[in-house]
Amino acid sequence: MTERITLPPDYSSSSDEESSVELETFPIACKSYSGETNSEGLPHGKGRKLYYSGDIYDGDFYNGLQHGFGTFTWSSSGDAYVGDWYLNQIHGKGIKNWKSGAKYEGDFIDGCMEGYGKYTWPQGSVYEGEWKRDKIHGKGQKVWVSGAKYVGEYKDGLMSGRGRYTWPHGSTYDGEWKKDKINGFGVKTWTSGATYVGSFKDGVMSGSGRYTWPNGDTFVGRWKKDKRSRGVSVRSGVKYQEWFVDGAPKESVRYEQVVEEDKKISKGIEERRRRGEGGGGEGAGEGKGDGGGVVGGETESNIGEGMRLDETMMV
Repeated sequence: MTERITLPPDYSSSSDEESSVELETFPIACKSYSGETNSEGLPHGKGRKLYYSGDIYDGDFYNGLQHGFGTFTWSSSGDAYVGDWYLNQIHGKGIKNWKSGAKYEGDFIDGCMEGYGKYTWPQGSVYEGEWKRDKIHGKGQKVWVSGAKYVGEYKDGLMSGRGRYTWPHGSTYDGEWKKDKINGFGVKTWTSGATYVGSFKDGVMSGSGRYTWPNGDTFVGRWKKDKRSRGVSVRSGVKYQEWFVDGAPKESVRYEQVVEEDKKISKGIEERRRRGEGGGGEGAGEGKGDGGGVVGGETESNIGEGMRLDETMMV
């Protein structure tokens, strides 16, 4: 039903006078009321309302509406809220306690946790930050009872965007997230001193990346599901071009040998090209028949193909 409600003076910042507006109202059966009333007999001031459901509101009223500061207790669940109210809605600053032991303290808008607030789970984990329509949304920080910690962005209750996660044992990840999983570009640092800078997919190293061991050895190249695929390794100061099958080494060649072989091939191609230009005939035919001269090896242009580093975890 629709009825005209007299609004409190603070409804409009442009005037200190009372005004009225037509609002959609939904009457809830009230078993009893005790407290102050206005000239029309409506709850107004301090009072206590008991509903047939067993729910109880104890606090401020304005022309029949729960408005101001008050406490509401749900009989069916045992949950309770204490804080600000606006026109029968939980709205403003307040604290809600669940029977389970969970607790939220912060901002509410139209009955929902929205704005900035702190939520504590029954087991002790804590989140503090931004909320939207009863979901963690925006920037915030969560600390688990295990000691793990996440500081960063959330979307619809999940870690999404940019964030930094610290494991209980001290390893860290700083980078992109999507739906509670490490996805995109990031940096993982282990307590051992090892680091990975590069791409991740669904929590594992996938794509291009650089892994550095504690002793300084490195691998730069392609990764698939936390395993090396192909790239260039540096071990004890020596470079190797390497290929892997399901993470196991398939072939390893000293990088200098690859480059030297490439130079020889390139030189041979150039010599044949010159002979073809200079004399024609048989020499030209050899050059043409070589099909460009890429024979039995990789050229400098494709050494390390696909190893371009996007620059920034292995979980």
